[in-house]
Order: sequence, then structure tokens, then C-alpha cells
Amino acid sequence: MTMMKTARIHEYGDTFVIRYEAVPRPRPAFGEVLVRVAATSFNPTEAALRAGMLQEFLPVDLPYALGWDVAGTVAEIGAGAEVIAMASPRSAEAVLRQGADQVIDYTAGPVGAALDGRVDTLLNLVPLSPPDAAALAPLVRPGGRIISVATPIEPAADAGVSAMHIVARNDVAHLAALVELVDAAELSIEIGESRPLADLADVHHLSESGRTRGKIVIIP
Repeated sequence: MTMMKTARIHEYGDTFVIRYEAVPRPRPAFGEVLVRVAATSFNPTEAALRAGMLQEFLPVDLPYALGWDVAGTVAEIGAGAEVIAMASPRSAEAVLRQGADQVIDYTAGPVGAALDGRVDTLLNLVPLSPPDAAALAPLVRPGGRIISVATPIEPAADAGVSAMHIVARNDVAHLAALVELVDAAELSIEIGESRPLADLADVHHLSESGRTRGKIVIIP
């Protein structure tokens, strides 16, 4: 059995409830992927969850592996799943390295024309014009899902498709302005420090004592 390391809680409480332990590596089911984690980060809300303060609003099953964010690569795809990515020719090779099975050149024409059929799940990560967003909605088959972290994509009321819009703040204009600042090197994310996953309890303690600064990157 292949094992991996994780930091999780078996009960709510102080930082001592965090256990850095070996657990069996999960196998992705149909429609799921297994991500090889390169890094995560600590968020103060995780300390509240660990302490049991969010039970009413965010119930979780124990034991629970801590961490909201993740950066990594797709290591394994559940049986039957195919990942189709949209990218320009300049980015196609990099997208394939990240685990895509097929890359569609969105600069060459309508995305729908390059698909063999409709998809089960559509994940959108970029700002789109309203017409472009509307053109993507019919590409999802009934019973499927649309998830967007930028421009909302709304399916027709009778399409039988669920849609979810996940953003920190629902303001496309502000998001576009932030992207411009990043591209111009006028805005950057301050990394306070990098810590190993085994130190997660210490990071929680530092946060609760008000001694953290910037984003803390957690590395396996």
C-alpha cells in the first residue's frame, strides 16, 4: 500500500490536536483527480476550524486534513475521466505537462467546434466577455456542472446543469485591474516564510499569537 504524509485533526481543540502522520494514498474515483501537492499555505480560518469554532457553518468529517489552498500537478485521473484544456499554441506544451489529455487552441475558432461532444464538467479560470461565457454554457451535458472562478457562466434554466461561481470578491473590473498590476510587476504577493507540513501546528500557534506576516507557504 502506497503511503503519504498529511497533517490532520481527529478532534477539535488546541494546536496539539494536529497530527503529522502517514495515511494511505487515495485512489481517485470516476470524475476525480489525484493531485501531487507541491505546496499549500496557511490561512487563519484554519485555526478557527481546528478549534471547533466553525462547526455550525462548516461541518467536516473527522479525521480532517487541514488546508484550503493547493498547488501541484495532476498525478492520476480517475477511471473514465478525460481532461480537455483550452490554451494557445504557446502554452499547449506546458498544459500537457500539467496532465491534460487534449488541448484545444481557443485562438483557432469556437471551442465547441473542436469537441467531439458535450462535457460533464466545465471549469473556467479566466475572465470572459459575456458572449464568450454564454457560448460555453451549452457545452455541458444535462446533469453536468459549471464552475467558474472568474466570469459567471449561467446555463439555461431548462438545461439541467448546475452552476457555481467561486470568487473572493465578485468584481470582474477589480480582478482585471489586479492582473494588469501583476503583469506590470507593480503588485506581488508577499511570502512571509516557507515551512514544512510537519510544522503546521507551529504555524497555527504563530497566527493565533499575531506573529505572522505575509503569506505562509506550506511545503510537504
